[in-house]
Amino acid sequence: MTISAENFNTINDVYEYIDNNAYELTYSHEICNIWYKFRETASSSKEKQLAQWEVDFFSFSFRHHKVFPSTYSNGEKLNNIKPYPDIDKIETNVVDYLKLRALQSKNPLISSRYNHLLWKGVKGVKNRVHAIKAIDSYFKLIYDYIKFYNTHENFRYQIGNAFESVTSICKEIKHGVSELKKVTNFLLFKNKGGGFPLKSDIIVEMLFFPMIFKKEDFLKIISIFEKEAKNIERDDYLWISSYFPLAINVALKTNTDVKKWYNEIGLAYLRISELETDKSKFFIILNNYLKAIDAFTTANNISKKNRSGTALCRT
Repeated sequence: MTISAENFNTINDVYEYIDNNAYELTYSHEICNIWYKFRETASSSKEKQLAQWEVDFFSFSFRHHKVFPSTYSNGEKLNNIKPYPDIDKIETNVVDYLKLRALQSKNPLISSRYNHLLWKGVKGVKNRVHAIKAIDSYFKLIYDYIKFYNTHENFRYQIGNAFESVTSICKEIKHGVSELKKVTNFLLFKNKGGGFPLKSDIIVEMLFFPMIFKKEDFLKIISIFEKEAKNIERDDYLWISSYFPLAINVALKTNTDVKKWYNEIGLAYLRISELETDKSKFFIILNNYLKAIDAFTTANNISKKNRSGTALCRT
């Protein structure tokens, strides 16, 4: 989506446009670009300054309990790296503006960001009220994505980010956990968008927060892997590297059988080795047979272990 800065006469026009179109804009990473363009064309120094503050607000990213700037610049001395923007050095007038925008914004994507920044980032401002508002906005954001953008190409990415952020805040302030589990259950068992990759993203986050998600929250999840593993068109490489290890972690969490998943890993390595016809990849084939043997050993599948050993000797 290409936006012309000439479309906006005042900063209020930008506020309104972003509030109405934030979901689409964030897909193409254009919120910052709009503020950049408006900053260059704004007629007053005040609006130029406000636009720069908005650029700064949207330059931060959230990862679990931490806030990260988008870029780092070298300091005056070697190995002295300074973050930019530096959230620890936000001035009082900028904080006041951020609070105002958090109140003004009607779009959950925007309000969740502003309140999250106020909760996690700005020193001396931390207030549980901002955390609760961020949680509420993130829940609304997730439901909006589910309702309106279920088939969008970036659906998985946006849902995953929002889920990670809201789970982190819920854990910190011990608020909204019941609603979080309702959202989690919906995403895992009822939602149609994002497919199995989104579900795996959600499960990864659940495992990262054991203080919230207990053994009972994982009991039905192993069935998701069992169903998806039957897909004959699955990518063995992807499953070996990501999904089977995740299934093992869930099985360990629920005290259920892990041998079946090591057996699946062995079968996948065996298929990969047997389907490889390029003899120049001898060492790769050899390594895959060895990994198959190791997986079958853990799974206590003696016949498949022996078959893999025989195939290895013939390689």
